[in-house]
Amino acid sequence: MAEEDHLELQLLRAAAHSTRATPIGLQSLLERLQLCRSHQLELRDRSGLRLINEADLAQLLPRFELYVDLNRSTITAPSCSTAISGRPLMCTLLSRLLVSANKVVDAETLFRDVWCSTEYHALRHRNTVYVAITRLRRLLRELLPTREVLETAESGWRLAQDLKVCVVRALP
Repeated sequence: MAEEDHLELQLLRAAAHSTRATPIGLQSLLERLQLCRSHQLELRDRSGLRLINEADLAQLLPRFELYVDLNRSTITAPSCSTAISGRPLMCTLLSRLLVSANKVVDAETLFRDVWCSTEYHALRHRNTVYVAITRLRRLLRELLPTREVLETAESGWRLAQDLKVCVVRALP
């Protein structure tokens, strides 16, 4: 193999493993050259869990009001092309509320699941959950200012029942 061919191959491999978003045409080329595989994604919405690839995700996103990417820690409102990144706790909290399937989730359950704790002491941990819910509400108002996303019930919280939301996680 010629030296410049080797360099081109290295550049293609570097592009395949880049953390930046790869243009769809380049991604397709890299897959055909077997330099990069399309990542399998786990998509969860109100209808359940399914496996999709990255190309399918682009077609599905316009159907949702909110899109949560657990790997990149981003929450996106596809309709207005607004995204908030760098909030892994908020993404996990939103994901946990989605998993509850329209049921109210209490503070203890949220604390145990989101903070991965085995113990819950109401006097010590309740405020942690309340502050996180308040911050999540504030964050969601930035993305969907005309919409109430979180509902408060007597015993906890849930996502608005008519909210179209999905959570995506890349499989290893």
